[in-house]
Amino acid sequence: MALEWAADPLKEDRELVLEAVRHHDCASEWAADPLKADPLLSTEAVAINPFAVQGSKCMVCNVLELIAFEGTYRFWVTLGLSGKELQGDLPLSFTLGDLGR
Repeated sequence: MALEWAADPLKEDRELVLEAVRHHDCASEWAADPLKADPLLSTEAVAINPFAVQGSKCMVCNVLELIAFEGTYRFWVTLGLSGKELQGDLPLSFTLGDLGR
């Protein structure tokens, strides 16, 4: 596993470790100690969160529907572990990452 032989600064990079854990369940064992304790980087958390919005205040964002409709994206998502639903329309220039703002 590449993270095992990575330089220490890379093992401290949260986004890099998150991506490594997404690809290999045991990658977190090679992360820096503070990241090993991060509950959002656990194998279980990553498994239930295949779509993470960078900078979002919610832990999970599940996309239920996303369609292009009359010049907009019509979306329907659930946010957080509570499953709160959010629906609406975004301009075609927006991304799902804009929902996290």
